[in-house]
Amino acid sequence: MCRLGAHDLYGSNVNSHGFHAVTDVCARIGWPSPEVVASTGSTNDDLVGLPGHGLVRIALEQTAGRGRLDRAWVSQPGEGLTFSVRLDVPTTVSAWGWIPLLAGVAVADAVRDAGGVDVGLKWPNDVVARTGKLAGILSVRDGDSAIVGMGINLGFGGDRPDPNAVSVAEIGGDPDA
Repeated sequence: MCRLGAHDLYGSNVNSHGFHAVTDVCARIGWPSPEVVASTGSTNDDLVGLPGHGLVRIALEQTAGRGRLDRAWVSQPGEGLTFSVRLDVPTTVSAWGWIPLLAGVAVADAVRDAGGVDVGLKWPNDVVARTGKLAGILSVRDGDSAIVGMGINLGFGGDRPDPNAVSVAEIGGDPDA
């Protein structure tokens, strides 16, 4: 597997793609540095079966991501922040349903704080702004771990991936934050 740093792929433009923020959070809470790959099918699938709490995989392009009900989630290079986190979750089965809900609150707060935009939640796994979907979350169980995948639309350079999608840039936020 190719291990690249975000600087290897984007040079000094790294902050405009959210990698700096993810790396800072990982360092602050004592997790390993995120692994950045140029392209993958699914960041969630990449982390299945790997040992270790706090593993983070960021993909510049995701070609076979999925959302709830197996809906496709594809990200083009430079248009979004697509990543997954592996979390050891020592809790009862009844608490597992809260994981994507808590992830949604965390993503909404982060986008609101960093991007300067007003966002809301559409339960159970969408972050919305104005009339469209800004981000999606998918949590899957892998033994005693949860793999939580997130895709945040930063800006669209070409065709909109879905007619209901919106990006941080088009709703007046700062995708470079």
